[in-house]
Amino acid sequence: MTCRQLLFCILLFFLGIHNIFCATCTYTDNSNYKLDWVVESQTGQIHFVLEYYNFPSGVSAWTGVAFGDSMYSGLDAVVVKVLNGQIYVSDEYVQGYQPSWPTNHRM
Repeated sequence: MTCRQLLFCILLFFLGIHNIFCATCTYTDNSNYKLDWVVESQTGQIHFVLEYYNFPSGVSAWTGVAFGDSMYSGLDAVVVKVLNGQIYVSDEYVQGYQPSWPTNHRM
């Protein structure tokens, strides 16, 4: 394989990756919390990466990302909880300013 053929193959590879994934989106609060996500254009699947820096030990807390039209019509949420040093990820439903509850389907 010539150098020109190799460069062409590499170019085709990267063009193929670009067609599978769109640009990565990011939310950060400029301190300890960062959420990145990317949508696969072919399947519509969303991949998340949550980073929380300097999380204090011995503290129970939660965070989440919710999807839907409004809080009052109900939102499907991905909830991350830290309870007694254990990390839990769950698929939950929330409506209004009430506590969320687990949904019946698995993530």
